[in-house]
Amino acid sequence: MKKLGKILIFILFVFYASSDAFASHIVGGVINYEWISGRTYRVTLKVYRDCSSLSPFDINPGIGIFDEVTNALVSVFYIDSPIITRVDPAITNPCLAASSVCIEEGLYIDTVTLPTSTRGYYLSYSRCCRNSSISNIVSPGSVGMTISVRIPPSATTPNSNPRFNAFPPVYICQNAPLVFNYSATDADGDSLYYQLCAPYAGGSIGIPMPVPGPAPYTPLTYVAPYSPIDPLGSSPSPAVAMSIDPRTGVLTGVPPSVGQFVMPVCVTEYRAGVFLSTTMRDFQINVIACPVPFAYIPSFDINPSTGIGTFALNCDDNDVSFINASTGSTFYHWDFGENLISTDTSNLTNPSYTYSDTGTYLVTLVAYNSVGCLDSTHAYVKIYPGIAANFSATNFCLDSSVRFTDLSTSPSVSIGTWKWSFGDGDSSFIQNPTHHYRTTGLFTTTLYIKNTGGCDTSISKSIRIFPQPVPNFTIDSSCINAPVAFRNTTTIASGTILTYDWNFGDGSLHSSAITPSHTYSAIGTFRVTLTVYSDSGCTKSIFKNVIVHSLPIVRTCNDTLFCRGGSVQIAASGGSTYTWSPSTGLSNSHISNPIANPSSSTVYYISVGDTNRCQNSDSVIVTMASLSTNFLFTNECMDTSVQFTDTSSAVSSTINQWKWTFGDLLTSSIRNPSHIYSSAGLFAVKLVITS
Repeated sequence: MKKLGKILIFILFVFYASSDAFASHIVGGVINYEWISGRTYRVTLKVYRDCSSLSPFDINPGIGIFDEVTNALVSVFYIDSPIITRVDPAITNPCLAASSVCIEEGLYIDTVTLPTSTRGYYLSYSRCCRNSSISNIVSPGSVGMTISVRIPPSATTPNSNPRFNAFPPVYICQNAPLVFNYSATDADGDSLYYQLCAPYAGGSIGIPMPVPGPAPYTPLTYVAPYSPIDPLGSSPSPAVAMSIDPRTGVLTGVPPSVGQFVMPVCVTEYRAGVFLSTTMRDFQINVIACPVPFAYIPSFDINPSTGIGTFALNCDDNDVSFINASTGSTFYHWDFGENLISTDTSNLTNPSYTYSDTGTYLVTLVAYNSVGCLDSTHAYVKIYPGIAANFSATNFCLDSSVRFTDLSTSPSVSIGTWKWSFGDGDSSFIQNPTHHYRTTGLFTTTLYIKNTGGCDTSISKSIRIFPQPVPNFTIDSSCINAPVAFRNTTTIASGTILTYDWNFGDGSLHSSAITPSHTYSAIGTFRVTLTVYSDSGCTKSIFKNVIVHSLPIVRTCNDTLFCRGGSVQIAASGGSTYTWSPSTGLSNSHISNPIANPSSSTVYYISVGDTNRCQNSDSVIVTMASLSTNFLFTNECMDTSVQFTDTSSAVSSTINQWKWTFGDLLTSSIRNPSHIYSSAGLFAVKLVITS
């Protein structure tokens, strides 16, 4: 830090022309409670008033207890003997001292036991009246305030509401930047949310300390252009509307006008996302004219503890153009925070500076007025250029996890946070996530990254999710030593199937046929796997257990003979279905024992099936036996022996019976008989043969 020069100190005395400007009127208040045990709470009421008030604090103010469901007044409890404390304004600038702006706090503490632990209640306190000199509400001297706070059921949610950490500023300076830590502490560690909120009316001139009434309460009416979210005004320049960081409770702004303004702040607490209560601190802000310089560098992400924020976060280069928002000053000195460089300074109002390296730098601005009074402020500059987001993805198939790989770079500092938005409503916060899309289609996936220096960027890419093929197959039968036909019933919603891979489960070679057949050489259970690959690179497998059965054992009758024009029964056994072929000459080709009457010798093939749809076969030969009858004879003289010679023939059989009839009533059964006729004449000789 360079030498700052002589400091002149001025004493500022603030007076108001109206005698009731800080008279016996309410400045604000807040209710806190602390859970002790069971249904018992320690309740704290703080009431603020002007030090110059002619009226004492109330001896025993009443706080109403209301059932939050029915809004019924359960009871009123009264607190005695306030502890009164004078709150003088803090002197933040040695050139400024305020002696006539003063606030007193009346502190009331008591314990109360609620009727039941299973119901929620709210506490309310009302008091009139406010200062008539207030600028931002209608008829301020005839309206008071109501403050209220909820107590959730102690049986399920024992709770102590948050307490504000610091007393509000008694006064702030016109056109001077304000940075005030309005944060609160919650004993239960609940999540807190801050906001500027609307104050409520309470009491009247005639009844200044009423019995509290039930909610809802009447908000005060603001004078235009003021409002609950712009309580001090936002014009003319250099005014900036008051705002409070909802996460940290840091209050910032530049008030444009001298006066008194109602500006409540509310803090709402949540536990695991569930609302518990809202605590309002109603308070009157005094804005005065301050003839001193106020150094100010516009900042964001202000630290509640130090009041120092960040002016610039450079993610592109090392060049920074500074903005000086100081007021009441004519000369400036900047130190840009490079500790190893002596030339990192400037006396320009709005200088520019190029940093020699990446990093976080604490910048100091000193502002001087024409008589030598000064003020200083600080802000951080963060130089972290070069961050670039990128990623790759693989496996774009439905019902599979898409693998995302972060390819982002940040040369100056490491990447600290990742946020993925997958385009289907889901997100992830890990570096390399996987994601399961539930539908096909085109999705825009965005990766947001932020490095530890605070720089962030993003990239979006289109991801198309393709349908998975749906493999399936069926078989008709599976029998040993018989081809098993596999029927491929695979489908896909869009696209085509490029390849198939069949694993028959018996150690044989795989097949890439669409509908293969395979012969198993052993019986048993085999795990058959079909894997299919689509043209979009998606793959899916299915397996089924195939039981290979033994063949039925076929038993048939012996091969047989029949005579021309006759018939014969043939038979087979060993199964549940039978098929004979050819069917010509059979009484029924689908029974086990048909009657055969072929026109010639025939081989009948029998196919026998069992309940496993396995088939085995055999055959029966049916031979048609044919006979040709003929004979010779010699010596045709009476009383002389005639010799008969059989010249018959048999096909597919053997003649084993002969019957001769000689025409004279005599017969013979030998093959070649001789016969003597006793008389002359013509005789009809007949030979019958049997095979």
